[in-house]
Amino acid sequence: MAPPNFIVAFVWEGSAHADGAAKMIEGLADSLDVKAAGMSVVRKRGLAALKLNLEFSLYSRGLLTRFGDMAKHAGAHFVEFLRIPAEMRDKFEQQFLRPDEGAPESFDSFILASRAVRKHLSGGEPAPAPAAPSPRPPDIQDRKAPRFSCELGVEFKTAEEFVKEYATNISKGGLFVRTKARPLLNSEAMLSLQLPDGQKLQTLARVVHVLDHAEHGGVGLAFPPGNTPLGAALEKYLATLGKPKS
Repeated sequence: MAPPNFIVAFVWEGSAHADGAAKMIEGLADSLDVKAAGMSVVRKRGLAALKLNLEFSLYSRGLLTRFGDMAKHAGAHFVEFLRIPAEMRDKFEQQFLRPDEGAPESFDSFILASRAVRKHLSGGEPAPAPAAPSPRPPDIQDRKAPRFSCELGVEFKTAEEFVKEYATNISKGGLFVRTKARPLLNSEAMLSLQLPDGQKLQTLARVVHVLDHAEHGGVGLAFPPGNTPLGAALEKYLATLGKPKS
């Protein structure tokens, strides 16, 4: 029987720095044995991604924190599959980890994988045009969406801590939670929020803003795009809030 595995992915938008992405991939050799990495590269129009299928014996908070830091410095979005709701995993994989045509490319060398990503991000090997608009990683939100004042009970869990607070403003793209917690920018959190009608919504969110202030400090969390049940519930709730904030 094969040992249990866990999956992580690094996603670069097409505007990312090609050399920085390549350097990060080569740097994985300091943390991983390439034979245990289960490594594949996806090249799509508008993005490149590296997927690692790792033996569960390697799973640790230290390793995931290291991956998150590496991704941040390399301009990548780091995603840990265990923290994506099960019902969203197939959709995420379809959107970001499957090429527009064919199958992901498997590699048994960090250097060869880095070269493939560098070549794609530098424009050396364009991918076929997809039928739909280019996808965006799940932390990108519509910053122009109207924001509304609110007081919603929320809980979010990061790799470092569990927080139970209140959101003070919300939009269809995300919300702001006033809290003393200071999670890492671009880290991921499992978010639950309680609507006034008793409905409880859960989603993976990304930390896109951290305000370090003694009185007004807090965290901005972005919802992933394309989550239809969440979006529908939010649209209905936002319609009850009246005039948005200026």
